[in-house]
Amino acid sequence: MASPPGPLLLDSVESNSSWILALSAARNGGVVHGGWNTISPQVEQRRFSNGDVYTEEEFMAVHGFATYYPLWEQGSPITDRPTAWQEALSGFGLVSLKTVCQPIPSREKARELIVDLLSKHLAYGNTLMTEATAGEWADNFLAPVLPDTALFTGTADTATINKGVVFVLEDSVGCLWVGDED
Repeated sequence: MASPPGPLLLDSVESNSSWILALSAARNGGVVHGGWNTISPQVEQRRFSNGDVYTEEEFMAVHGFATYYPLWEQGSPITDRPTAWQEALSGFGLVSLKTVCQPIPSREKARELIVDLLSKHLAYGNTLMTEATAGEWADNFLAPVLPDTALFTGTADTATINKGVVFVLEDSVGCLWVGDED
């Protein structure tokens, strides 16, 4: 089984892509998504009585500066959307982002989850890689994670059965997501 090529690199599409491709080949099955990206600032959106949704910039472009202020305040801020770090996950191919919200209590628990996800087929339980090799991949993925780093899991509609681990740093998010079909 192939060892990881090293840790993920922040905002390096080439490095992240080759890392995920190498992991996918080493796992020998299923779907693997992930990488490490900067979190973009979340832009406020508002919904208006006619159902239209605008960002502030879009609204000003449509309504002009003269009427912007009184009209913008009439819109209701949209709060039923994923957080900024959840939205950043869409860059890794994840969907249904609001369901990626279950806290993982520690780095050790996240490592255990990753080892389990990488070493076994999620539907049938057959071995896809050794636990030792899966542990190497988990350690490389979790390299930036400190004791107080927020960690999450959940489901994200990448395959019939899917799960993964997300770490959230101050201005970046790392994602390792695995999916298998039954």
